[in-house]
Amino acid sequence: MFTISSSLLLLTISTIPKLVIAAPHNGRDVQSPYSHSSQTIELKAVKHDARAPLHHTTNIRARSSQYTSSNNETSVLAGHAPYFAAPVTIGSQTFNLVVDTGSSDTWVADSFFTCMKYGTPVSQAYCELDLTFVNDGDGNWVTPATNWSFFLSYADGSYVGGPMGLAQINLTSDISLSQFTGFASALSWDGGNLTSGMLGLGYSAGTSMYHSTDFWDHIPCSIETPGMGIDSQGNSVQCTQQTYSGVAETLMSSNTLNGNNQFSLALSRDSSNTSTGGLLTFGGTPDYHLPTVNLSSSFVESPIKPLAYDPTNTTRYYSISIDGFSFPAFTNYSSTTTTTSYTPSFTDDASGSSSSSSHKLKLTHTRRTTTSKTYTLSESDGTTQFIVDSGTEVTTIPRLYAETFNSLFNPPAERYSGVYYLNCTTLSYIPPFGITIAGQTFYHNPEDLVLRRPSTTWDYELQEYVDSEVCLSAIADADQVGGGYTLNILGQPTLKNVLAVFDVGNSKMGFAARPYYES
Repeated sequence: MFTISSSLLLLTISTIPKLVIAAPHNGRDVQSPYSHSSQTIELKAVKHDARAPLHHTTNIRARSSQYTSSNNETSVLAGHAPYFAAPVTIGSQTFNLVVDTGSSDTWVADSFFTCMKYGTPVSQAYCELDLTFVNDGDGNWVTPATNWSFFLSYADGSYVGGPMGLAQINLTSDISLSQFTGFASALSWDGGNLTSGMLGLGYSAGTSMYHSTDFWDHIPCSIETPGMGIDSQGNSVQCTQQTYSGVAETLMSSNTLNGNNQFSLALSRDSSNTSTGGLLTFGGTPDYHLPTVNLSSSFVESPIKPLAYDPTNTTRYYSISIDGFSFPAFTNYSSTTTTTSYTPSFTDDASGSSSSSSHKLKLTHTRRTTTSKTYTLSESDGTTQFIVDSGTEVTTIPRLYAETFNSLFNPPAERYSGVYYLNCTTLSYIPPFGITIAGQTFYHNPEDLVLRRPSTTWDYELQEYVDSEVCLSAIADADQVGGGYTLNILGQPTLKNVLAVFDVGNSKMGFAARPYYES
């Protein structure tokens, strides 16, 4: 989940069905440049009722009887999207914080926070947070950062702000950091009744705190014009934003990990519906033999580089270049009808006599043929760079490829505002999809290519809303960011099929395949 900067356009989306699961355990013969680490946290999958837009759409009315009956009108809820949360101790309290590699600030809700709905204060219960931070006055836990505040606006429409403090944070029993942390006093956020804030694991260049006691007075710095920003009146003024060391870089610079300056992420698809979220490991990788990891390939690596459209050439995200995609060039359905003659015999119950007559039976056989194809991207057209983001609920690719892939479902997906809708009841074919990184193609489990979302449908006969379901493709259009570039994201669907290593110390990402595992 990205935070929105002044000149980089950012986004998000949602959830999963139930399908395939089972393959022999691998991992024994994996060749790896990384060491195993015992500093592993089990994540929880949290389905929340996000009140923010679904990608770039909100309150979408059904445009076809393909999605609902002709008498009904459907409104898509941007809800039940998964968070992946880790238990983090701040001061003397432990909170479930959303693990986000696409943002860099760590924050927790203060006990006196104001919950906001469309700019209006509402009951705290509406934000559905778990625990909130209680300042017990013990200076050993939190030192206020005088005259400093934070404000974050996420691309899903949510926002949060409040004072900053220097807090003692424990990621595991062996990892303790002194870390700048936001204590949210106002937020538009849904915690799913299990989460209390965010654990931002992005680069420090993506952090933002402001030299102001009132976070509403924040003035972000322009990327194009260093030191300057735009105030609420649209005037160019001196900005008040300052970066600081985020959790990932604080961890690396503290030598807590003994030089293994990396963390790894193995998200889980939670097929058992037990809130299993996967594993977050600091200082290396988890054991490959674990049935919840179950690697099926060796690692490949790709360097982390600044986004090509960032004029400052600053590394703000875990952005890498990919080679391309692999999915069928087309799917062809052909039908063959044959006529077979047969003569059944039967006995008349009344007379006891037997008789027979000849009949003809028509049999129709439908055959599906596919032609696989590798789609190679070119750096010259601005499509090769992808941001690895655990907070984005789809994988986004350039529209040309997204449209081609989504046309291969049977029945084909229907595009609306960059999102591709599927027929939940008649879907009979999910095309294979793979992303190629450093010469290796990572295919996705079919279960991760269809996202199921709850919706409410107005029934005109009953004159009430009834629960229903909307299905979406997990592959969506990437946003255009100008200059011919697209904002491509390797989101949760991809991260559920790999073990991803964020090798911060060596500025590169590592990937190994894991499309089948216990979850």
